[in-house]
Amino acid sequence: MKQKLGLALSLSLVAATASASDVDVNTIQGIQCDIHADHCQLVLEKPISSTACLKNAVVVPAEKQQLLSVLSSAMFTGTQVKVHFASECVNGAYELQTFDLVQ
Repeated sequence: MKQKLGLALSLSLVAATASASDVDVNTIQGIQCDIHADHCQLVLEKPISSTACLKNAVVVPAEKQQLLSVLSSAMFTGTQVKVHFASECVNGAYELQTFDLVQ
């Protein structure tokens, strides 16, 4: 019974997290990072439907070096990514929460 309750709680937390973000399948065209920047910007091929933020970019905290490395590999191979991003703007763009590589 405790396992079922724990699983239900985990699934509800995942659902709550998913509902707090938006999703877009896109190809990364470029990654822009300044040396002293807090965030790096992923420039996407297709615009994200938005009115408040940049239309074709999401930001990633600069300290997430491993994540940026994986995303740069996806960019160089032309692999599409499904980006999950917060629905509020950070530095003029949406902040990346998670991503999936699309085969």
